[in-house]
Amino acid sequence: MKTLDRKLLRDLRLMWSQALTIALVVASGVGGFITSFSAFDSLSWSRDVYYAESRFADVFSSLKSAPLALQRQLEAIDGAAHVQTGLAQVVPITIPGVSDPIAGQIIGLDPAELQRLNLVSLRSGRMVASHGSGPMDALVSEAFAVAHQLKTGDEVTALINGKRERLRLVGIGLSPEYIFAGLGGSPDQRGFGIFWIDHKTLAMAYNMEGAFNQVTYG
Repeated sequence: MKTLDRKLLRDLRLMWSQALTIALVVASGVGGFITSFSAFDSLSWSRDVYYAESRFADVFSSLKSAPLALQRQLEAIDGAAHVQTGLAQVVPITIPGVSDPIAGQIIGLDPAELQRLNLVSLRSGRMVASHGSGPMDALVSEAFAVAHQLKTGDEVTALINGKRERLRLVGIGLSPEYIFAGLGGSPDQRGFGIFWIDHKTLAMAYNMEGAFNQVTYG
């Protein structure tokens, strides 16, 4: 055994506690890295599975208004396996007891029509029904509902095309494109919510029967 090796062993015997501490710190770091990597891999897999099951669209586009007859031309575009048109409007929302300004994305949803892309899944409650008299049925996005402690049966007010309309929350929904909803590109769970109402009711409110202002490709 070389002299330097003997000196190293002697120093280790004298500083065994420090060496053990360093070894434990290194082991903890390696363990933390492996755990973080495993968690990241698991979350990525869960995200990909959810997006696939919910048929998350590849392309999104907004416009002022276009006739539904244009949908056939859009479906003829190369690479567009599925095309889905719809209606959406951003409106002011009022919640009882909340003074902060809130914006809501009102989206038309036809429960009788098969959704091709961006499937809205129910977390609780039921789907919207056609509007008759009284408040409109509405689904609310899960993150917004949690932020304001909203539940089925609660009511909010929306300024739809200059007219105040009561929205009765009949369910809590989740859609892949609005998991982290917000205006300006950053999530805002308290100041921005998603509300799905009957498609025909929304179209009548904005005089957009037979038209659309949202289109997605997948």
